[in-house]
Amino acid sequence: MTATFRITTLVFIFANLLIGGQVANAKPMDCYAIFDAGSSGTRLYLYEDSNGTWIRYEGSKLRKPLAKPVLENNEWRSGLGARDVGWMIRSSMLRMMNKGPEEKTSPWKGFKATCNLRAIDIYATAGMRLAEQKYPERSRRLWSAVIQPLRQMLESDKMKHLLGSDVQVHARTLTGFEEGLYAWLALRDAKKKDNFGIIEMGGASAQIAFPCEQCEDALPVTIGGTTRKLFSYSFLGAGSTEAYKIYEKNRQSDQASDCDLGVEQTRPQWKPQDCSRTFSFTTAAGGIRDFYNYGPKGVPGRVVTLPKAVSTVPEWYATGAFGYLKKDDIEKTCGEGKGGHNQKKGCFLSVYFRDFISKLGVREYHPSSSDWTLGAVICDRDHCLPESPRPQCHWLPKGCLEAAN
Repeated sequence: MTATFRITTLVFIFANLLIGGQVANAKPMDCYAIFDAGSSGTRLYLYEDSNGTWIRYEGSKLRKPLAKPVLENNEWRSGLGARDVGWMIRSSMLRMMNKGPEEKTSPWKGFKATCNLRAIDIYATAGMRLAEQKYPERSRRLWSAVIQPLRQMLESDKMKHLLGSDVQVHARTLTGFEEGLYAWLALRDAKKKDNFGIIEMGGASAQIAFPCEQCEDALPVTIGGTTRKLFSYSFLGAGSTEAYKIYEKNRQSDQASDCDLGVEQTRPQWKPQDCSRTFSFTTAAGGIRDFYNYGPKGVPGRVVTLPKAVSTVPEWYATGAFGYLKKDDIEKTCGEGKGGHNQKKGCFLSVYFRDFISKLGVREYHPSSSDWTLGAVICDRDHCLPESPRPQCHWLPKGCLEAAN
């Protein structure tokens, strides 16, 4: 073996030992745990902030909607009660810490080696806003039951040794402004740009959000040290599930088939406008009906006129159910009678989605996807919203709920 080869080999071995030592001694990245408390269940996601790139790990899903104990007036009953849900959320967090993600699609070195946990968030969206509106006191007790087991866990000596004493815990229902903002922030992270708007269709609500310095109802949002004003609004009741309920409740008997699957087969002269005229989601003056948020008269229901600046947004992205729209949806559902997984309401939704987008003032858009949970942790990291003014809880007559002690 020549001296040059030996020296080269030693340098190679030394370099590998040095790199391996750096990896072994690398500090864990900041992580944020967030529970998406949706209408079909509650899913845990863990986000690792890896030098500006977000790595997402999926935890277990609790197949019980957070709103269920509220709607059933049930604080404690095996598997269904509010307190039981709180302990299930705590167990889901412990499972992530002890066993790691459910599917290890990204390298996993163990929780302590991967994460410096900064916060645990349990956030609910529009379905819970409807539950809170109907049963505010039950909802207040629910949030207390959800948050207490996590706080008790974090206060134990074992957890303080593992995680430190600075882990923040937040548990509440998101405002409509936040839901739109978080979807916009998640897409901003993917697109690496700011100058765009987002429209999103969920099951209980529909959101619109875009930067707007001159909009009266816009709020300052700070991301990466830069502050700009963003307009964001959520129409409670405009989501696909709730909108169809409103349509079914309000339609007249002689309009029974105007939005039926395959209606064009029995009515060759049928047009999409025949379906549109059977639901009153907009006014003659061009305002959009917000069925469940409180209006100025102190009762649910208001008419919203969007800022004229909508027309100046250079690019729009459509997410949620909007992101799955196809050019021939109306032809297939209303014409051919092919409804897919929405057999009963396929024609209605095909017409309603396009009608709603048109009323928002959006002419062209790119179908896309966006997960608001990423936007929530970005906002958490950057403290993106000021303490005042805070987004309003429009679905409640007297402001946002405070959890019971």
